[in-house]
Amino acid sequence: MNRLERFVYERVKAQPWLKDSIVMLYRAIFSIIPGKTVISKRPIKVRENYFFGFHDKCPWSGDNTKLLAHHFEIDNRPPLQGDEVMIGYFTGDDWSDFVPTITTKAWNWQTGAMLQWIGLGNTFIFNDFDGKKHVSRIFDTDNRSTDELPLPIAGISPNGFYAVSYSFNRMKSRLGPTAYGYANGEEHDVDKNVSPSETLKLVNISNGKIIPLLKLKDIVLYNPDQSMNDAYHYFTHALFSPESDKIVFFHRWINSSRQEFTRMFSCDLNGNNLFLFPTKNMVSHITWKNNDTILAFAEINGVEQYYLLNDRNDNWNYLNEHLFSENGHPQYSIDGLIITDTYPNRSGYLSLLLYDDKKKSVDVLAKLKRSGSFVGGIKCDLHPRWDRKGKYVSFDSAHTGTRSLCTICLLYTSDAADE
Repeated sequence: MNRLERFVYERVKAQPWLKDSIVMLYRAIFSIIPGKTVISKRPIKVRENYFFGFHDKCPWSGDNTKLLAHHFEIDNRPPLQGDEVMIGYFTGDDWSDFVPTITTKAWNWQTGAMLQWIGLGNTFIFNDFDGKKHVSRIFDTDNRSTDELPLPIAGISPNGFYAVSYSFNRMKSRLGPTAYGYANGEEHDVDKNVSPSETLKLVNISNGKIIPLLKLKDIVLYNPDQSMNDAYHYFTHALFSPESDKIVFFHRWINSSRQEFTRMFSCDLNGNNLFLFPTKNMVSHITWKNNDTILAFAEINGVEQYYLLNDRNDNWNYLNEHLFSENGHPQYSIDGLIITDTYPNRSGYLSLLLYDDKKKSVDVLAKLKRSGSFVGGIKCDLHPRWDRKGKYVSFDSAHTGTRSLCTICLLYTSDAADE
């Protein structure tokens, strides 16, 4: 960002609706400037009318042969009640052949249906709507059988034993179904600022046992501040640790002025050892570096940066205070490399970035120009994800004018940029 952009951003960052409106106008002005849709030294495989979703999950199966995806046939608009997407996976050379499996009515453009593999096997899980409530369904790709859990899930533990769950209706109530909630489903107290029944839950995948962990009303009362008064509160962004023994999650609230605030907690799988991280007002996207350290784009002491935060104590470090000042969606590879992205710049380009912490270097893998119609809740962020071997990256992109699932191989380089 230049100085003017930073000045404006600092004054509207806590008000997403105002920030998005200004960004839309700003980019519309610059969109009239012609430019390449893709700038990259590596070829990008594009699968139009497919997408995966968020950056904190691996879309590849344990053996790296299957690439999960949602297939859609609707226009670029907010999902409506009854809208379905097909869930399936790509196989074959360069993951070119799509195998459709089952549909879902519980999805959005940002996180899909929370589609993800269970452990390292050939079984995946996703959210759905059964006509009365949100559930999650388990699909076995070997025998094409389906099982069900009685509530929606947000994340699966790496060992495949547990899921974590919270209300997706609360996100729909204030953010709208085009953001992170779903277009269908209701709860009796969903409009209350602090739902008495909302609870972060652990689910045993093998037997369906539900273990209540933490009540939203208790989290709101934990070290509260004035911004929480008369605000709407909810859980979001729950993620298991690499060793499957802890959960990190966000407590987010929106006040009467539509300002958004976030803080981050962790706890054990029984809800004990609750820890509040030393961030202030804003945490956006996270990934575990190891079982004791989280990489987060957050605000500490008034500075928004990528931070390495220790779990269970207040120690933290900058990832690289000289290279990163823009928000993105990070994920670590098995080799410790970081893939992340940026939001569109003034000319509409999103950057796909590879960071080597040992070399303290950033490689711009690609710049992709997003159409001006992909904004707000129907935006298409890159949300990059590593494969199991740390050789390929999957990401969503709308640089062709259509939302697409893309892959790029990091072993290939060329001196010529793609058109």
